[in-house]
Amino acid sequence: MEKCARSNDSAESLDWTTLRKKYPVTLTDKLASLPAAPGCYMMKNASGKIIYVGKAKLLRSRVRSYFQKGADLTRRKRRMVYEIADLDTIVTDSELEALILESNLIKRHHPTYNVLLRDDKSYPYIAVTLSEQWPRVAYMRKLRMQPRETDKYFGPYTDNEAVRETIRLIRRIFRIPCGYKDPTQSHGRACMYYHINQCTGVCAGKITHEAYMAVIKDVMAFLEGRRDELVDKMLDEMEDAAANLEFERAAKLRDQIQAIQKLIARQKVISSALEDQDVIALTTDDGNACAEMFFVRGGKLIGQEHFML
Repeated sequence: MEKCARSNDSAESLDWTTLRKKYPVTLTDKLASLPAAPGCYMMKNASGKIIYVGKAKLLRSRVRSYFQKGADLTRRKRRMVYEIADLDTIVTDSELEALILESNLIKRHHPTYNVLLRDDKSYPYIAVTLSEQWPRVAYMRKLRMQPRETDKYFGPYTDNEAVRETIRLIRRIFRIPCGYKDPTQSHGRACMYYHINQCTGVCAGKITHEAYMAVIKDVMAFLEGRRDELVDKMLDEMEDAAANLEFERAAKLRDQIQAIQKLIARQKVISSALEDQDVIALTTDDGNACAEMFFVRGGKLIGQEHFML
């Protein structure tokens, strides 16, 4: 793939309509070549307007189901199928990525037949506030711009409770964040979390800045996915707890492991760089070629265009 820095209207200035007329691909052709992979699909009417956006675990099965004889569709969906003249798909690595991409596309295009996900709801992030002298781990709903451009964001994630549970887990394992935003707020007094052994002692001056930043690096390594050793350790502890009939502790460990596993898959449909980019992919096979362009605006994948050669 080749990434191109986008000028304000570089993608829109390309005459995609002319290209598609020159190299037409019928709806039947697209239905026959749908991939057996997770992703999003966009239904279009005769004028090219996106009228519906959906996600699927298997694009081939889900999209074809709309056009099968005797399909069990609501009245609204039957009316939608009658209007469909074209469709596009975007393949993702997982169903979770498809879920996030679906939300981005709906908010971008406002399709006629989509009722849900039109609001401003956004998926959560875990932020490490590197812009602060003593960084914290925080729950964020939106990426922050200046003056927080140095902050590190992980996500977005689709399970709010899993994110909150992971932040609680980080507090228990790495003993951060402190009960105070800054050590000067404590006036030398230890916070409540320090007394229950869930704080490194930033508030009471019990840890140096260098040692604290080493802990922050470990937290970021954990959030970046290098968690196999931790999960293995927790699995051993869970099995020991169950063998010793400590079922309540084993259940808590099980929930913690599940929360970590839900966060392992990295999402590529949103970039924390918040950049505008056009990503171009070219592929050839037996004298045929296909060009695909993905539009990334504000760090979010919001659409695509393609034509056959």
